[in-house]
Amino acid sequence: MNPTQQPAGWGGGAAPPPVKKKTSGCLIAFLVVMGLGLVGAVGVGLWLYSTFGDVFGGIGDLAGIMMKARNAPGASEIRARGCKEAMVIDAKEMVKTMQRFEEEVAKREGRAPRSKPLSDDAEVLLVCQAEQGLAPTCESVAKAYIAAVHPKGKLLASVTTGGSKNTECTEAFDASGKSLGKRSGVQLPTP
Repeated sequence: MNPTQQPAGWGGGAAPPPVKKKTSGCLIAFLVVMGLGLVGAVGVGLWLYSTFGDVFGGIGDLAGIMMKARNAPGASEIRARGCKEAMVIDAKEMVKTMQRFEEEVAKREGRAPRSKPLSDDAEVLLVCQAEQGLAPTCESVAKAYIAAVHPKGKLLASVTTGGSKNTECTEAFDASGKSLGKRSGVQLPTP
């Protein structure tokens, strides 16, 4: 090929005009609807947060306590006694959170909040959920926790079966593991 020659198809003359792309009417309608939907979703989200934000905050705090309780010192030792689920709950933190939740619910319902008094039965709640027929005793749960953590205050151990439907035992103990007597079942709050 001669350097002064142009390759085939590169002839002189004007290039054809570019093909103008048209935006589909369906695409425009889709984008408008999606934009309006997004604005509506943000509006509903802001309304829900302004109306129920504090209640959701209380539920979030409660969920945080439960997650922390599953990994608290002594929980794995309680699980090792035969508990499918084990939680070590700070009683003061639980009561404080439940009181906050109660105040928000009462405000929404237009009533005075009911007091959630701190029980003097325990500083720590030990919760064990086990399978029917395989549940440890409350004493066994308390001793596992005491050996692992060496607490300074009272404990309240509760063992349930059947997904926490059946209370096998609920018993208070001092820091040495001495029984302080049977108690009524621990009712963990459900929002």
